Amino acid sequence: MQHWKGLVAAASFAAIGTGATAATCTGNWAAGGSGNIQETEFTVTQNIPDGSSVLDQFCVTTDSNIGENDSESTVAGLFGIADWSLATKSDGPDGDGVLSWATMPIDDTSGGDWAISNMDNYSSVMLVLKAGRTFGAFLLTAADVMAGEWTTSRELSHASVYYGGEPAPVPIPATVLLLLGGLGGIASLRFRKKS
Repeated sequence: MQHWKGLVAAASFAAIGTGATAATCTGNWAAGGSGNIQETEFTVTQNIPDGSSVLDQFCVTTDSNIGENDSESTVAGLFGIADWSLATKSDGPDGDGVLSWATMPIDDTSGGDWAISNMDNYSSVMLVLKAGRTFGAFLLTAADVMAGEWTTSRELSHASVYYGGEPAPVPIPATVLLLLGGLGGIASLRFRKKS
């Protein structure tokens, strides 16, 4: 179930150089009827070898009644995935550790590098940046190791990594199939000899 006060669509998509793709979103939050609008901009760049993939993103403005942090329940349904699992977080060991930071965003800063190890090959990986009363959720192009840069217009509260679905199956190398075929051939020859 999704609990959001509002969603703000992407402010822009921009390709930055060869092999990198960036996405930016802006979240707005009206402070308790006071008319004060808090705006936070999030940008994530992912380094992609062929430069062909584009990130997708949502900026989520949370309702103060349900809390201001991202969680498995507040990100449920983003990018068409019903159940995201929290893998790791920059401000504590709250996740299950299925994916891990190779380079963790540093809390209380407004930009830097990030890298995520995805050794089980999950095809759906999401990076969430939380700052102020909004968070930006970025669907990444999945790989064994994903990396890039991030910025926020406010100091980072924390960054989280979520994964969805099942790990991609490990392909069986062709040599294994040839070996199995060869062993089967030898077995049938031995069976023929005995007959």
